[in-house]
Amino acid sequence: GGSSSAELENPPVNPVRGAGRTDADVQVELAGYKFILRRRNQNLECPALFQADFLFVELPARPVQLHRIANGLCIVDALAPKLSFTTAEYTHVPQSGCAGFWGYFFPTENTTYNPNDRRTGGKYVRHQNVGHDVIKVYDVTVTTERIAATDDTPDRTVVRVSTESLQRLSMVCGEYPMPTKVPATHAAANSNRQDAQRKGNGPKRMRNDDGDSSDKSGESSLDEDEPAPIPDGWQASQWEEGMPIQDFMLWTKVGRERQASWHRGKVVKQLAANRKLYAQFTHDAKLDGSTEVRGVALTQEVYDDGCWLLLSER
Repeated sequence: GGSSSAELENPPVNPVRGAGRTDADVQVELAGYKFILRRRNQNLECPALFQADFLFVELPARPVQLHRIANGLCIVDALAPKLSFTTAEYTHVPQSGCAGFWGYFFPTENTTYNPNDRRTGGKYVRHQNVGHDVIKVYDVTVTTERIAATDDTPDRTVVRVSTESLQRLSMVCGEYPMPTKVPATHAAANSNRQDAQRKGNGPKRMRNDDGDSSDKSGESSLDEDEPAPIPDGWQASQWEEGMPIQDFMLWTKVGRERQASWHRGKVVKQLAANRKLYAQFTHDAKLDGSTEVRGVALTQEVYDDGCWLLLSER
């Protein structure tokens, strides 16, 4: 109707990038909008859903799985009771000696995929027409981790589900009870950042999109679900506001890029908060080994939305 059309023409978050308005600015506003909607509507029968959200779902005749919203959601429909979207399926590798989803996850590969035959589908497994009715846990928070190659598996970046999200799963699915002792893989993250104090999206929520700007909300639809390409010899580390930043990964557009992508950066200096000319930026940095210094917004909001990661050497 007219209301829906007006919302699409005047979205809640202005997606326009240009002079004086960077991709980081858009992401900060987007994170704030998501935070407000999630907090205001967390007790509704149909909580807010956004592009790139991780979810625990139970599809018909299937066990509970970790999925990620891949496409089909406009931001103006976040609270709609009837939604139909596409999700990407994730494969779980259990942690030895610990039942439940305490291992790590990676995108499930489509074993019939043939790049020369579109009929075989995409590189990763997708599920169409997913809705509220199959969701067990909303807004699942994850952290990323680099797994070294073995004789049987390639080097890859994987995700682990937060303790808080697994606790919420245990409350709705009795077959996934909380362990007597939280595994060391999750205990460290728990002590660094209490999940009970989450803001909107969880830490290191990943964004990887294919540049399809048909979603008038300002969020692009997901194509490949590869997490941030953490460099060899480095790892993604927990970050709290006020902690120093030196090396990082940032999801943004650089130069004349038509699509946002992950870029590796190194901070040159932290900017004073009262410098009005650079009010939208927190640091000067060099990206991808360039000698050019540019402003970047490495804020708590952008971090919580998963659009930048703190790097530390292994």
